[in-house]
Amino acid sequence: MGSKTRTGRVAVAAALVLLASACGGKSALRNPPGSPAMGANTIPVTIHNNSDFTVDVYATGAGNSTQMIGTVSSGQVGTLQIDMSTIATGPIQLIAVPLGGRGLARSGPLVLTSGDSSIRFNIQPNLSASVATVH
Repeated sequence: MGSKTRTGRVAVAAALVLLASACGGKSALRNPPGSPAMGANTIPVTIHNNSDFTVDVYATGAGNSTQMIGTVSSGQVGTLQIDMSTIATGPIQLIAVPLGGRGLARSGPLVLTSGDSSIRFNIQPNLSASVATVH
């Protein structure tokens, strides 16, 4: 079973690289969970995972910069952070990849302004119904 899980994660990582590549430019996966403490260049993201699967959450930005911001278990709420210094300026998108499941939850483009202090990403059992808001 371990090789199936590893194969699944490799497939998910490959899919994210392809997703980022579709927009042109280079893609890099950066900042795994345990990234630096909150600072001037970070923004908290509260994840409400209402899906049946644990999810890995990624942030993508203009220029195809991608960072894994963390993992949230099924039925749990987690507060993660995006290191904005590693995400190019412009709209960002959050992507949640269910471990052991299929599909992706996407926030759609999120435009952050200087007064924004947090993001809330509600992941629904029907992943396509997931929504994120900027506060």
